[in-house]
Amino acid sequence: MSLYIRIQDISDHKSFHHSGEVPLANMEDLVTLAGKQTGCADFDLQLSRSEEIIFLKGAIEGKINLDCDRCLERFEHCFEESFSLTLSPVVPQQSLAKDQVLSSEDLEVGFYQGESIGLLQILEEQVVLGIPMKRICSETCKGFCSQCGINLNLKACICLPPDQLDHPFSDLRR
Repeated sequence: MSLYIRIQDISDHKSFHHSGEVPLANMEDLVTLAGKQTGCADFDLQLSRSEEIIFLKGAIEGKINLDCDRCLERFEHCFEESFSLTLSPVVPQQSLAKDQVLSSEDLEVGFYQGESIGLLQILEEQVVLGIPMKRICSETCKGFCSQCGINLNLKACICLPPDQLDHPFSDLRR
C-alpha cells in the first residue's frame, strides 16, 4: 500500500477513499520517543479537494509499545485517533513579508509540496499526539519501593512504611 497520494487522483467533485496499514518501525519520531516498535497501524482516510486545497479526514488505530512511568516495564498501549486536516500547497518564501502576522486559521493548515501528499508524516504525527502524558501499564501498578527500589508489582518488600521512618523531619509530623 502506497503512503503517497497523487493530487490528480483527488477529484473536485467527490471524495477519495484511501486505507491501509503503515509499519510503526518506519515512524522515526515515534521510535525516538517510545523506543523500538513492531507491528502496523491501520488507517482510513477520506480526501476531498477544492482547487489546490485538500481536506483530509481520517482515523488511525493500532498498538504501540511504551515504558511504564511507575515500574519501567514495557507494555502494549492501544490507540485510536481521529483527525481532520486542511492541506495547502507550500507558499514560496519570497511571497511572505518578513513582518507578516499569521492568523490562528493559518496555524491550523498543513502543507504539501509537489504532485503528491506524503502520508507517513501525517499519520505519525497523529500517533505521537495520542501517546498519553502519563504512561502507566495498569491502574493498579504499584511502581517501585522508594527505599529499596524493588518492583512492588513483582515482589513485596520489607521496608518500613514512610511514616515510620526516622529522618530529620520526623518531628514535624507530630
